[in-house]
Amino acid sequence: MKTFATMLLALVVGFATLASAQRIPVGPGGRAGIAGRGENREMLAAMALCGRALQTMRSALPIYQGHRVKAMVATRDAISLIRQGLQFNRNNRGSAGIDALSIPMADNEPLGRFTREQIQRSNAKMVLAARLLNQARERLEAASEDYGGFRNQARDKVLEALREIDAALAIFRNGDGVNGRP
Repeated sequence: MKTFATMLLALVVGFATLASAQRIPVGPGGRAGIAGRGENREMLAAMALCGRALQTMRSALPIYQGHRVKAMVATRDAISLIRQGLQFNRNNRGSAGIDALSIPMADNEPLGRFTREQIQRSNAKMVLAARLLNQARERLEAASEDYGGFRNQARDKVLEALREIDAALAIFRNGDGVNGRP
């Protein structure tokens, strides 16, 4: 019963967090958090969403047995592929605007180092990152061009990141996780 109550509380915290992060608004000229042209609106919005998801995962605790790091790597790779697609579409080698993003190497901290509340907040961040990545996937699928195949490759990396986030959160669904027993 305690595990159910903990999971329920984590879901409530997660949904409360998610309620404030629905979608990145796309303003005039197709701008979605970064400057861009209308014809690249979906790709630029997907890149911005992936960047936000990466920042959100970076702020989560390193307790997900490597799955958070794998999701971050896949998200970083998706950003890189989106950049390459935009470059392919523009037929030049300019940058799309996001600098190289570092990924922490460890994700296996003992759960006992963190309080139940810290773990619940961290899980909520991972859920938020998944929501942002789902929005990025939708934007990639809505893009009208193929961008030299990079759009589909980026979508595949986003899907890989989503699978890793699901595996990370499964640690807490399949056991009580909070007490150190994944």
